[in-house]
Amino acid sequence: MNKKILVENTIDFTDIKHIESLFALGNGYIGLRGTYDETITGAECDPGMYINGIFESEPLHHLWPCKGFAENEQYTVNLPDWRIFEVYIDGEKATAQALCNHVRVLDMEQGCINRVFEFTNSKGKTVSVESKRIVDMTDVHSAHIRYSVQALNFAGEVEVRSAIVKNTPINGKITTKTFYENVREQGLQLVVETQRTKMQVASSVVHTITGAEYTVSSSNEEAAYGLHVQAVLQKEESITIDKFASFYSTEDKLEDLLLAANEAVIKNQKIGFDALAARQAEFWHEYWKNADVEIEGNEADQQAVTFSLFHLRQQLPVNNHASIGATGLTGANYSGKVFWDTEMYLMPYYLYTNPESCKGLLMYRYKILDKARERAAQLGAIGALYSWCSIDGEETSVVFEASTAEYHINSDVAYAIWRYCEVTEDWDFLYQYGAEILFETAKFMAHRGCFVETKDNRFCINAVCGPDEYACGVNNNCYTNFMVQFHLRYALKVFEQMQAKAPKLLANLIEKVSLDDKELMLWKEASDRMYYHVNEQLGIYEQDDSFVYNDAVDMNTIPRNYDIRMMFHPLDLWRMQVLKQADVVLLNFVLGDKFTPEEKKANYDYYEPKTNHGSSLSAAVHSIMANEIGYLEDAYKYFESSAFMDIDDYKKNTAGGLHVACLGGVWMSVVNGFLGMRMYDSGLSFQINLPKQWTSCKCKICYKGSRISIYAKEESTTFKLESGAQMAFVVNGQPVVLDMEHSEVTI
Repeated sequence: MNKKILVENTIDFTDIKHIESLFALGNGYIGLRGTYDETITGAECDPGMYINGIFESEPLHHLWPCKGFAENEQYTVNLPDWRIFEVYIDGEKATAQALCNHVRVLDMEQGCINRVFEFTNSKGKTVSVESKRIVDMTDVHSAHIRYSVQALNFAGEVEVRSAIVKNTPINGKITTKTFYENVREQGLQLVVETQRTKMQVASSVVHTITGAEYTVSSSNEEAAYGLHVQAVLQKEESITIDKFASFYSTEDKLEDLLLAANEAVIKNQKIGFDALAARQAEFWHEYWKNADVEIEGNEADQQAVTFSLFHLRQQLPVNNHASIGATGLTGANYSGKVFWDTEMYLMPYYLYTNPESCKGLLMYRYKILDKARERAAQLGAIGALYSWCSIDGEETSVVFEASTAEYHINSDVAYAIWRYCEVTEDWDFLYQYGAEILFETAKFMAHRGCFVETKDNRFCINAVCGPDEYACGVNNNCYTNFMVQFHLRYALKVFEQMQAKAPKLLANLIEKVSLDDKELMLWKEASDRMYYHVNEQLGIYEQDDSFVYNDAVDMNTIPRNYDIRMMFHPLDLWRMQVLKQADVVLLNFVLGDKFTPEEKKANYDYYEPKTNHGSSLSAAVHSIMANEIGYLEDAYKYFESSAFMDIDDYKKNTAGGLHVACLGGVWMSVVNGFLGMRMYDSGLSFQINLPKQWTSCKCKICYKGSRISIYAKEESTTFKLESGAQMAFVVNGQPVVLDMEHSEVTI
């Protein structure tokens, strides 16, 4: 098995949307679902062409509107569908149902989709078709398709049509309208605009035709543009159409979007398809050198991990300070909205393989900081509260009790800033941008809680929702309280650091965010007196003030890997001892140095049997913690759940897009789980514990300007300094220092 390919041998018309998600291509700016080149009739498909940050908005209507309720819905829009090709023999169209010898390959080593098939018409004439599709990783504004048709057993005329549907629906709705269009020789210039947000996307598409003799004509209707190529082929002769497309959007902040798109597409046409494909392959060759995870002993696991890492890189935005939605640019589920997933489940992979790439994700949080300030003010609070789900920073969730109440998102962002700065030592980012985020979000958290006299005057945060979204409006969610404690202490540390290292920037920041000694004292007192409760009888940290006292549940009656919130009235669900996903167990991973091994085991033993994993985020964390406490069968079982979540469509909703955070969880379950990597204030450490299904595992890790390779086998693990002056860490409790003189060690 080639670990870097995913092969589709037949077209399963009952599973098309799922496969479209698996075969999606993207580069963080453009997303193109893996819909076939030809239009399909008689089966459900869901073409998708998206640009990160381009969305439509609609007002929300509440029967009982209350202060702070979300006012608008936001959702990503479907943009011009430019990928369409059709082939005809004697006027007969090659439909998907009539194809034979069909093979489509997602080539993750070359960064493209290769496809071949044959079509025979009613007169027995057969053509062979090959296509290659690329979403460009070097020029993120561009994508390219090559479509070649060969006459196999006849000489005669073949027609190939290339089409562009100008305004395509998403979830049954047309969300764009044509703003400008211009037909040019063998191509189309097009600008579409969203109807409410007035965002524009400029597209420029051109074709290069080579091979046999041909004539070309075009049509331009209100709905679609078409280029018609009539070719007279000799037996075994081919006609090839290269389709180049470039896109610029409102998010690019340019005066002339169409000019930029035209210049890009002309440049790529001159470079030529072969050179662009070679450039794409070189990009991925260089990428895999440092970002790959190589597993020996289990080919299926290797392919699943590679699939996850490939799509993770495809979703990483490298311009415009954009972030990553819950399904990235692979489908319409979650409407393109950004959650806490980015900071807690996606950033680790990017950070430890290509640290600089994380800065843009954090700059997205800085870009929408004013929206977070507005959100806090809507709730009558001070500081800043990040929206739970949004594209441009405005809160859009109507389920406020399980969204707005998840205040832990503020501290998740703070944690991500800490982790990024520790790994990269990018103090300029911290002082210029990160500190402002930390201070404003700390203000909100410090004033959202209070000191409760009946709890020994400890600091409590009431009426919240933690990662377990089945438990809403609870008091003192353990994860939230611990993360806020971390958040406040880190904010104070950064304040002291800036006093010494960047006093002028700090002085400006103090004035901008209205900080004073009283506020700083509140942060210290709140963090020092943060409330949590250890249940001595059960030997666990209580998830909140209610959970352990709720109604017991027969978990055999609860579906697994399914969000059960639609199955129960909230007043029933909120009283049940059932979790959607890791909560205290997640806390034991994220802030693992705050808990003893015995506490982690007790918490896992209590909460894991009560978890139905209704979120795709859950399995990876359980795999990591099961590994740490020695539950090796659980660790591997939950790794598999994450690794094959989308490939095998465990949750039966991958048709709407890949679970991108789950893909990040796959890397975490390998590196944080089986390799036991942790980063605390004390530094970096590893606790190697490979599953019995593997004979070895290789990967590379970046930390503080250095990079090491790790080659873990059953009997030993070798660490090698690949770049950088020095790297210090701990392996299985043993300190290790690698430098230029001693660059390799085996333990």
